[in-house]
Amino acid sequence: MGFGVLEAGNGYCALEHIDASAAHVIVIENGLPNAPVSQIVDRLRGAGQAVPLIVMTSDLDVVEDTAVAGLPLVAVLEKPFSLTTMLQEIRRLLRAPRIAIEPSV
Repeated sequence: MGFGVLEAGNGYCALEHIDASAAHVIVIENGLPNAPVSQIVDRLRGAGQAVPLIVMTSDLDVVEDTAVAGLPLVAVLEKPFSLTTMLQEIRRLLRAPRIAIEPSV
């Protein structure tokens, strides 16, 4: 199974992609410039999108302190990890049932 990919070099571009596309899974770097992971999560929640999220990080403590801690449909991959590990998580999240999220006001 192949995947279509949209690349974002910074947080602003990532937020634009989120607003403009119907992503099935979002893979994001924890240290993405201009938009922390918590801002990405807030944008998804605000739009009522239950998009699975994979957060890549070299510091698990930082991720555990953010808005993603305890969220359904979230995977955290600690660097370094293999491409096989990432693909397994993508497939797992694509198979998981979606949970409805009420848009925030």
